[in-house]
Amino acid sequence: MSLKDRPNVDSYGFRRSEGFDYDAYNAFQSEYMVVLTRRNRRWNKYNDEPGRRFKRFCRKGIPNHLRIKMSLKDRPNVDSYGFRRSEGFDYDAYNAFQSEYMVVLTRRNRRWNKYSDEPGRRLKRFCRKGIPNHLRIKIWFQLVQHREMRKEDEDIYTALNIKPNNDKDLHDIQLDLSRTFPDNIFFDSSTLEGLETQNQLKRVLVAISNKHPNIGYCQIWFQLVQHREMRKEDEDIYTALNIKPNNDKDLHDIQLDLSRTFPDNIFFDSSTLEGLETQNQLKRVLVAISNKHPNIGYCQGLNNLAGYLLLVTRDEPSSFWILEGLLSTYLPESLYTDGMRDLQIVRRMVKHLVEKYAPSAVAAVQHCGLFLELLFDRWILCLFVGVLPIETVGRVWDAFLCEGIKIVYRVAITLSKIRESQLVQSPCNDPGKVQSMFHNFQNCVPVMNCHDFMKRVYVDSKSLTRKELGKLREISAQEINDEYHR
Repeated sequence: MSLKDRPNVDSYGFRRSEGFDYDAYNAFQSEYMVVLTRRNRRWNKYNDEPGRRFKRFCRKGIPNHLRIKMSLKDRPNVDSYGFRRSEGFDYDAYNAFQSEYMVVLTRRNRRWNKYSDEPGRRLKRFCRKGIPNHLRIKIWFQLVQHREMRKEDEDIYTALNIKPNNDKDLHDIQLDLSRTFPDNIFFDSSTLEGLETQNQLKRVLVAISNKHPNIGYCQIWFQLVQHREMRKEDEDIYTALNIKPNNDKDLHDIQLDLSRTFPDNIFFDSSTLEGLETQNQLKRVLVAISNKHPNIGYCQGLNNLAGYLLLVTRDEPSSFWILEGLLSTYLPESLYTDGMRDLQIVRRMVKHLVEKYAPSAVAAVQHCGLFLELLFDRWILCLFVGVLPIETVGRVWDAFLCEGIKIVYRVAITLSKIRESQLVQSPCNDPGKVQSMFHNFQNCVPVMNCHDFMKRVYVDSKSLTRKELGKLREISAQEINDEYHR
């Protein structure tokens, strides 16, 4: 809901009191934004030393995006997701990027806090510029198939909210409508907007009273009515799915990949209790996915997707449902099934796009005797997890979950162009080194700066349209089909 042209209302819709000192508040906000930016920079350089320094940092305020993060004390060579820095990690370049990026994050946080959940291009633009960490799980849930309500939930909800089972509930609900947030403009019955909000509240409470006839309606309901990102039924479904895989082969393959998933991440380190627990969570998520999608079962690459989601969400069921949404809504099933027909088509499409946008990179790869298409498997199957710096992966996923697989092609073009310029400046005939260049961008400074990188992604492929991709898919599918029948 929009708060434009309402300076007397805070970002949650509550009216300011009559004596509210706007001049003092605005002066504070102007100064405090400078403080926040400075504190963000300091916290990003902070190496989690125990003792008085930590105490002093906390007294001066912990940035929102760091408040819920897992502790990484005494580990300056580990990033905020638990990945160990490589030996050649460029700390100076990273710290310079972080100093600039904190200003961007502060600005984007302000914008997202004012965001009114309007559909369409505005959401797309916001996602392209990055979703703040503290909102990422919520927004990702909305963007995947499991949005605030799934389709079947909507049908159930519509059936439940028509009329309460008894007149007493209806009477009590009607009384409480005007008592709910009387100082909030969105519940003000003298406006059309307020009446509509009250009607929405009424339908929610009627549905709740019908869903729980033993409870009916009681006055605390209106305080408790807020949509959870996962319903109890979802948790029961997940628990039932993760007990045992449908076949022993899936279980064997999953067990093998547990130790291969993020071996450089302390949260997946099986020599610690924490690492063992994370691996067990990963195992349950992958077992549940293999049972939910028996046509796919388990396929390598899913472990990286599930592991990344566990690091971002810090929640096992949430990781499962987002991954389930990816497989059900965003990624074609045959990307992971036997034969992997869609993987062949997608990587052929990437090949054609790289030939168009970065021809010198193609020449350099072929000169080394490498098969170009095979360089793209990790990009596609893992959605760049393990390929790009972890902050950049988050920004790519923000856009991917909003815009779909087109982002994969856009990012592939920019990555190829980055390597193209490097191979032109410093030619390389070592196949292993060239292959590594396309498989690992962790220490690549232009990619590390995720904000500038995402800007470049849209500039490099500005002319790319869905219509062009549709035609390219038809051509690629036909080429593969012809090769198969030769």
